[in-house]
Amino acid sequence: MRACAGSLAGRQLCVDGKEHRATTPAGQRHALVRTVSVWVANAQLRFGQTQIGAKTNEKTAIPALLDALDVAGSIVTIDAIACQPSIVG
Repeated sequence: MRACAGSLAGRQLCVDGKEHRATTPAGQRHALVRTVSVWVANAQLRFGQTQIGAKTNEKTAIPALLDALDVAGSIVTIDAIACQPSIVG
């Protein structure tokens, strides 16, 4: 953990959202527990995680999570949900 305590510069950060199994109520489309997390690839640990609100989606949670971390100089990989001007910009 000490190796990641400073800046994340030069590290590969993988951002991904998940809907947690067994939390989807009967008849509902989405799970009750949905999170977005940042995985530091070369350290093999999750460095940041936030829960997605009930009335929102990953598009609003990803920028908030990245703003909370020092990602300057890092390589950030995100799936297709990040192809939004509000996230890329």
